[in-house]
Amino acid sequence: FPKQEVMSDNCDNYNYYDDTGSNSTQGSGSFDNWANPSEPRRIEGFFEDDVRAFVGNNADKYLERFHCITRGQKPYNWCSALFSASWMIYRKMWKPALALVVIVSLLNSFFNMFALPLRGLYTIALYVFYFVYLGRQGNVLYWEYVKQELTKAGLANLSQPNYEARENLGKAGGTSVLFVILLIIFSSALSNILGWIF
Repeated sequence: FPKQEVMSDNCDNYNYYDDTGSNSTQGSGSFDNWANPSEPRRIEGFFEDDVRAFVGNNADKYLERFHCITRGQKPYNWCSALFSASWMIYRKMWKPALALVVIVSLLNSFFNMFALPLRGLYTIALYVFYFVYLGRQGNVLYWEYVKQELTKAGLANLSQPNYEARENLGKAGGTSVLFVILLIIFSSALSNILGWIF
């Protein structure tokens, strides 16, 4: 993966905060403490700096996407569309990544037993899933994961920042190229095993 992920900038009217203290988001917005700009910035009850510490690489861009999501928008994520499970594991979402690899490997092995037209339809359906669903839902899935992990760390709806807990967020979150390599090895081994079984 490149150091900076390619992100789409198609989030309409994104301007959730300005330094004058006014909430400039059009619509309902998601900036929790817009009435008191002296307070640390929040999103859905989480301190933005906690979100940044957990997300790590490309944190500000993802934070923009998360604010769009809280306003009901679903900005497109080309990384989740193109790399699917690899992107998930890169972002340390290992459970959905492994589930996707297992399911897709099983489906691949199953449809390989059929004639070419049916395999072709399956391939088209798979790419529609990647580029329509995962592309549109990737940021949503990641935001739900981030919220879940921050809640586990006891960082939801705090009155004051917990700087000690924040220091550990980089290790718990962030990105991992090693996980991607391990996923590739696992996926290859699983495909070989299923190919031998079927």
